[in-house]
Amino acid sequence: MFRRNDDHERPSLFNTVTELPNTVRQRLENSWATSFYEHVFCQIDEDAFAVLYADNVGRPNFPVNILLSLEILAALFNYTVADMLDQYYFNVQVRWALGLRDIAKHSVAERTIFEFRQRLYLHVLEHPGRDNLIYQQFQLITDHLSKVLDLDCSEARMDSTQIISNIRRAGRLSLAYDVLKQAARACPADLLPEELQEVLRPEFKNQLLLRVKAREVEDRLTEMLQLSAQLVQLTEEHRELQQLDAVQLLARFLMEQGDYDAATQTWTPKALGASPTSHNLHSAYDADATLRKKGDNIHVGYVANLTETCAEGNPVQLILDYMFEQNTAADTSMAQDTLPHLADQHGVEDLYVDGGYSGESVYNEAIAHAINLHFTNMTGKESQKIPLHAFGFDGHTVTHCPAGQPSTLSIYNEINGRILVHFDKGICKSCPARHACPSQPKRQAQTLSISHKQRIAAETRKQIQDPQQHRINTSKRAAIEGTNSEMKRAHGAEKLRVRGVHKCRTLFGFIAIARNVKQALRGLRGDKRRSLQDAERQQRRGLVPVPTVA
Repeated sequence: MFRRNDDHERPSLFNTVTELPNTVRQRLENSWATSFYEHVFCQIDEDAFAVLYADNVGRPNFPVNILLSLEILAALFNYTVADMLDQYYFNVQVRWALGLRDIAKHSVAERTIFEFRQRLYLHVLEHPGRDNLIYQQFQLITDHLSKVLDLDCSEARMDSTQIISNIRRAGRLSLAYDVLKQAARACPADLLPEELQEVLRPEFKNQLLLRVKAREVEDRLTEMLQLSAQLVQLTEEHRELQQLDAVQLLARFLMEQGDYDAATQTWTPKALGASPTSHNLHSAYDADATLRKKGDNIHVGYVANLTETCAEGNPVQLILDYMFEQNTAADTSMAQDTLPHLADQHGVEDLYVDGGYSGESVYNEAIAHAINLHFTNMTGKESQKIPLHAFGFDGHTVTHCPAGQPSTLSIYNEINGRILVHFDKGICKSCPARHACPSQPKRQAQTLSISHKQRIAAETRKQIQDPQQHRINTSKRAAIEGTNSEMKRAHGAEKLRVRGVHKCRTLFGFIAIARNVKQALRGLRGDKRRSLQDAERQQRRGLVPVPTVA
């Protein structure tokens, strides 16, 4: 049964904290714990979590705002569950931050934490994306912190980063063993024939993986596929076994990695590279993890897309939005989903991104929501021809070429967004730049066809090739790389302690909140960004004007 926790709003006259010496209590009240209590703990909307509990049935729930705050603190300081419980019971600052003034009140068990996480995971499974409860609390707390710090959210930067769950990347033979062992263990032992019971013995793994020679790998993999097919066929006679996750995972692995020969009734390994492998199974313990090759590196796991404020006058910068998806999600698709939210919720007007976000769909979405995109680079090769932005445009009409020759015809097709332009063929023949011109000679005229996508790319390259604008774009966007790095190094995002996209998405949400809380605590104690401190120092010396905080 759900019950709100408002005990902290009615502190008792005598409690554990009142027994502290005055100087110690003053230090406690002036510490980060008070700021956390006021700006995080008190901002949590407990009522939103009532859906996780039964109506008027059973004992009241453990306070939701305490459980959520513990998860945020665990992400803030990179605690394990055991560390979290130790801090909860023995750290007075932590209890003060959670509104607990009596050290003997609200005892919590490790099981309570895991059961609460399970409720969150199941809810995220049904309400992914921006409908999940943790994302809603992230927005609630972020909006509050940005108002308290008086941040300018009109300028923002965006970047994506690869995230690994609690798995290791396995080779095909190791993966075959892990999947088969899981499925065999899930089935009743008396149902398994001797050859499948052998898989569960420790020495089987040693013989299969540790004592195999390179030339024997293909034969061993064929053997594992045969055993996998035998177990899948065995479970077809038992409907309840077919519904087991481990058995379904084994069937998936068999179809992805094996080819069936009906003539010989045998399974053989598929040739590497014979089919796309991005969405194939890469771990027996995380069926959602996908593969993505970025540059020369191969990543198995997920991708997080972050948007952070970057206005020069802000004392600190906060994450405005995050997305967490399988790493096969394109940067352009994540940006396209994020842009409407940035414009409507935060009033973002300028967004600084890298070349991975360049694309017609992102450009159109940005235009629709009055957001100016600023790129640091672009994907694809630059043409050696004269760039399209060198031509004269008047809306959707091309008025003249780079040499100044006026167009004889310019027609805009509203259906496909293409512009067809004609120039005088005789004049073009004598033009010294004709070999570099992108126009083509036709029977009646020199023609040029410009698609909407080509025009967007041309305008973007023009922006990048402007040295001053490129310097500003690069400077504005660069710091988000540090945000990604800090979230991985200091808050545990390098390798999450959970598996599965829904669990990882929930945990990453806590990490995003923790990062904002860390920045807010800095801002509240007057620890501004170093560049802002340098500017103010120079202002005091009479060198440069200090930036105005929006």
